[in-house]
Amino acid sequence: MLGRLLREPLLHFLLLGGVLFVIFGRGGPEPPAGGTEIVVTTTDIQRIAAGFSATWQRPPSENELQGAINDYIREEVLYRTGLSLGLDKDDTIVRRRIRQKMDFFLEDTGQSYALSSTRMPTSFGSSLASPSVKFF
Repeated sequence: MLGRLLREPLLHFLLLGGVLFVIFGRGGPEPPAGGTEIVVTTTDIQRIAAGFSATWQRPPSENELQGAINDYIREEVLYRTGLSLGLDKDDTIVRRRIRQKMDFFLEDTGQSYALSSTRMPTSFGSSLASPSVKFF
C-alpha cells in the first residue's frame, strides 16, 4: 500500500508544489523597499493646507483638511500600487513628465543639459548613424 502511494504522480506533484511554495515565500510579491506604511507628517499636512489655501484663497476647515489628507493617502496608495504593477515602465506620458520635471529642475538650478558628442555614449553615436531593425 505504501509503495503504491509513493509511486503516485499526484503525490509527487503535491510535494514538489509544497516545497516550491515554502521556498518562494507563499507566492506573494515582496513589499516595496520603502515599506507598506503610509506616514503623513506635519510637514505633509502643512503642504496640503497650503495647497488648499492657494486654491481657495482661505484656510481649510477641519473637515476640508481631513478630506484633503484622505485624498493624499488615496493618491499615495494608488501611486505605490501602480509602481508595484510596473505601470511606469514603457509609458511615453510618464517619460515626458519626468523629462519635463528634469527640465524645470535644471532651469531652477541654472544648469543646462545640451546634448553633445562628448556627453553621448559612443554606442549611441554608432547606432544613430546606421539605424537597424531587429526582430526576435
